[in-house]
Amino acid sequence: MRRWRALIAVWRGALCLVLGLVLCWPVVSSLAAPGGGGVEGRPVVAVIAQHRKLADLGVKAANVMLQSGVLTGTATVGNVGAHRAPSSTAGVAWKSADSGGTIQIGRFRVSALAPSQQDKAHFRVAVPKGASGSYVVSVCADVLGQVRELSKKNNCRKAGTVTIRPGSGVKGYGPTGPEQPPSSPPPGGTTPPAGTGPAPVSSPPDTVIDSGPTGIIGASSATFTFHGSDADDTFQCSLDGAPWAVCTSPQQYISLADGPHTFQVRTVNAAGEVDATPASASFTVEAIPPQITITSAPHGRIPIGLVSISFSADEAGSTFKCSLDGGVFTPCSTPYEVASPAAGPHTFTVEATNQAGVTGAASHLASWSSVEPQHDLCGTIASNVTIGPDYAARYVITCSVDVSASVTLTAQPDTVIKADNGTNLSVQGLLDVAGTSASPVVFTSINDNSAGGTTGTGKPAAGDWQGVVVSGAGSVAMTSSVVKYAATGLEGTTSGSVSVIDGQWGEFSYGGLAVSAGAVTVRGSTVLDSGNRPAFSVFSENLNLDQLTGNSATGGLPAFFVSGTVSTSSTWHSEGAPGLLGPPGCGAGLTVASGVTVTVEAGAVIKGGTTNYIGNCGGPGGALTVLGTLDVAGTSASPVVFTSINDNSAGGTTGTGKPAAGDWQGIIATPSSTENPVVMLEHASVSYATTGLDATTNRQVTVQSDSLAHNGVAVDIAATIGTNAAIHETWFDENGVALAGSSDWNPVATPVTSCEFRLSCTGCR
Repeated sequence: MRRWRALIAVWRGALCLVLGLVLCWPVVSSLAAPGGGGVEGRPVVAVIAQHRKLADLGVKAANVMLQSGVLTGTATVGNVGAHRAPSSTAGVAWKSADSGGTIQIGRFRVSALAPSQQDKAHFRVAVPKGASGSYVVSVCADVLGQVRELSKKNNCRKAGTVTIRPGSGVKGYGPTGPEQPPSSPPPGGTTPPAGTGPAPVSSPPDTVIDSGPTGIIGASSATFTFHGSDADDTFQCSLDGAPWAVCTSPQQYISLADGPHTFQVRTVNAAGEVDATPASASFTVEAIPPQITITSAPHGRIPIGLVSISFSADEAGSTFKCSLDGGVFTPCSTPYEVASPAAGPHTFTVEATNQAGVTGAASHLASWSSVEPQHDLCGTIASNVTIGPDYAARYVITCSVDVSASVTLTAQPDTVIKADNGTNLSVQGLLDVAGTSASPVVFTSINDNSAGGTTGTGKPAAGDWQGVVVSGAGSVAMTSSVVKYAATGLEGTTSGSVSVIDGQWGEFSYGGLAVSAGAVTVRGSTVLDSGNRPAFSVFSENLNLDQLTGNSATGGLPAFFVSGTVSTSSTWHSEGAPGLLGPPGCGAGLTVASGVTVTVEAGAVIKGGTTNYIGNCGGPGGALTVLGTLDVAGTSASPVVFTSINDNSAGGTTGTGKPAAGDWQGIIATPSSTENPVVMLEHASVSYATTGLDATTNRQVTVQSDSLAHNGVAVDIAATIGTNAAIHETWFDENGVALAGSSDWNPVATPVTSCEFRLSCTGCR
């Protein structure tokens, strides 16, 4: 009865191994003999625990490829058991895809593996001699039975299929044939039983490049990573055929020259064996940006029309992007063509990118101007415009043109503008004439064929066109200009500014310049044949006489008419065009403002007339009114001359040649609301005035080394307490009255201890 119970217990114990220890715990407990006995003398629980602590190898992944008669590949072997697996031997086997059994053809080593650890092992196996056809290659773990495993079922995995050409085998043991894989060794054994198949093939070291550049690269550095067959392998590297040198992964090279390069690496195993077939990688460096050469392109000013530009790069296979006039770069090819360019300057830029993606710096490689033969101007210019020889060979005003307020019309150097009969250029915005001495801007008649080609009769005349007219708040800035054959070169009234510098003007009916403006500058300009009006006529309440200098005039009325108020201390310079004063009664006189000093330069000629050339009104004669200080600084060799417009003996022909006393009013010094004036005349000549000097002041009046002639009254001084009047070495001649004076001094109210009056004159009356 006990024997049957024992047998039942054994069977139930076996069933426990299948169904689980928990369900069978009572049975397992009953198997434990009092003497410690059990199955094979050990408790069943102990047997189960021991099995659970075994290693369990499995091939997780495998691949294979055929290279020069050698099978190369990798196998990932993992330990899914609970116990460490010692280093073991894996096998490579193949089987003909058509028929036949599996033959082991090589072996390789797998490192020791802790639980859950994996090893990616590499193998190289020579193709057996005489092999041909297609073969299925598989990899098996622990083919020598060196590891006690929980299961052998997951030890093998297919690595791939290879096709062998006849005669490509390099090693072997004769014709291939069926061979059974070696059987597992007995527990604890290390040597498989002898078989009839071939002995294992030795696997020499192998090298694999994992990463690195290939093809064409745009960097001058390169980095390679690689590995060998075993963890203890070492490596040797060579670049471009250089001697082999010890290296490690990763291997980096810097400052590589542009051009092709070849990197090689080989493995040396622990036994000193060297990989006979080093791994290699070839690449080409193109780190230097490509350089562009323009082989054909326009330049300078060319007639408007088709433009073609050809170019090339110094690196074959480069691609191009082009930009016209600063626009977006777009893909292009050579030749680049612009079918209908707009009139004006153009720039062409091209950039090249080599096969490595390196782009050279873009730059303006071609520039030109597409020029119309003629461009007509007519009507309103409502937006900013630049005109010049880069746009048209000439411009023709076919009907009157108006530059709107807040709009700028800019004329480049060498611009030629011709005006049809009776037309004008009206400016309410800004006219910016930017000529140079070598390339002035020309405004002329349509009939003037000397500039801009043949456009008219060839017989231009004063008054062919109306000229430039400024109005509203318009401004005109003209540098190095030529203005000819207009009624008036530049005229009008504006709150803006007018500037004429280095002008060469001529042939007018009613003067060259006649403007009333917020600010006026006229320097270094010449007017020829101004007609019946002064060459220059200006009015401003903000005059600075230093800005009216270096000018000259011949023909017509060669004078510079100045009216308004001098608001900045400045100098009235001696120049080729005499100054001309108008009557203050109609706003044409010239006033030196309170607090302002006007110095008259030696040699200056200032004439007084009876006409307001800005406002077309007449009066009793021109006058210079002084509210501030007038310092006339002549010399004996170069006296300052104040005279009549009709006196042609000084400053050229400006009038009838028959001057008379009273032609102009003279110099009038009168107190302002803030101060009394100061007048200092030294080496001055004052003639043909109503009163040469009429001064009312409690300050200084000095008449020193002067000549006063042909005046109604030469000097008239209205003095008060504090007046310091001195007249020395002065010539008085042919005056109605040489000296006149008055004073509000009351000697009773304000007695003085002494008073001295001295008169030194010649020809006094």
